[in-house]
Amino acid sequence: MEQDQTLNQQEITNLKTQLNQAHLKDQELNKIITETNLKLTNTETELNQTQTKLTQSQEQTREKQTQINTLQQEKAQQQTHITNLTQELTTKTQTIADQLSQINEKDSKLARQKQVLEQLLANREQRLNELGGAE
Repeated sequence: MEQDQTLNQQEITNLKTQLNQAHLKDQELNKIITETNLKLTNTETELNQTQTKLTQSQEQTREKQTQINTLQQEKAQQQTHITNLTQELTTKTQTIADQLSQINEKDSKLARQKQVLEQLLANREQRLNELGGAE
């Protein structure tokens, strides 16, 4: 009977030891779970911050692309305007060149007429002198 009691006592001691070890393991596991949950929370926070930064960056990129598109449209309009002005200038330059050619032709014609008139005048004066000298 005493031997049974000793065995029972040993079994109780063993069970208490196992229970203590199980309790320590449970505490260790709870600590690991808590640490893992904290890391998970921190990771989620970082992920949310990164997502926010990404969203902001995407919005900035969209805004910049909109600005680029607007500037490209303005540039195309300005290039069209420059092309139109260049065409207008070319037309006006050609008109001026044509007018200068006409002026030069008239000037040459007037110079020839002047030369002919001067020659006629000189011939007339010479004839008058000859006629006047013949009297």
